[in-house]
This record gives sequence, structure tokens and C-alpha cells, in this order.
Amino acid sequence: MCWGLGSHLNDASQNKFQQFASGFFNPSDQPKGQVFDNYLDFKEKPEGLFVHFQEVVPQFTYAKGSQYFELVVPTKDTVCFQHITNKFIEIKSPIFITGVTGTGKTIITENTLKNLTDSVLEVKMSFSSQTASRSV
Repeated sequence: MCWGLGSHLNDASQNKFQQFASGFFNPSDQPKGQVFDNYLDFKEKPEGLFVHFQEVVPQFTYAKGSQYFELVVPTKDTVCFQHITNKFIEIKSPIFITGVTGTGKTIITENTLKNLTDSVLEVKMSFSSQTASRSV
């Protein structure tokens, strides 16, 4: 609910949304930090338990010989984006990933597709501010 309704908001509005959304949770079940820095894990409790993305960031291990642009250093943000992308894939729902330059959209998407089974056909299309809709 929180990501679906509040992820498109700017920082000031996300703070207001945080205050609004916190009214729906028991005081003992409040997320750590912003609600957007957490996901609900339903393995421990049927009603869900907030888990901060920072708590599940895996240790980075450099694989010798890896190309620089193939490296994905796990951070709170990359783990968050990967989690959300995987949830959309699990329910076979389209996902539109957008953001400013340098936020990791391409590398996270490529890493996600690389880790999927062989039953997925990957088609890459690059767009820029110069791409016209007639070109697609």
C-alpha cells in the first residue's frame, strides 16, 4: 500500500504520507525510519513485520576478472529496487522503472534479468531525451 500510493511523492510529501500511514500500524509494529525504507515480511507474522532494507544488504564480494560495468555493489537502495522489481516479476505484472540519471535503473534491470530462468526472452531498448515516440 505504501509504495503503491506514496512512492511517487517528493521528499516533503513523503514525510506527510509517513505521518498519515503510521496511523494504520500498531505502535509496536512501526517501521524503522521511513516506511519506504522497509518491506513487509510475512514469514514471521501473518500480519507482516517491517524489515529495514539495510538489514538485508548482502556482503559484497568482488569476483576477480569482473568488468566494472557488470558490478552491482549491494546497498540499501539497490536491495530495495531489486526487491520491488522481483515482486512485480513474481506476480507477472508490468513494471515501469524511471528516475534521474545514475540511480541504477539499467544495472538493476540487467542484473535481475540475468538472474531469471532461461524461459525469459530479454529485449533491450535504450531511450534518451532525443528518442521520438515514432522511433519505437
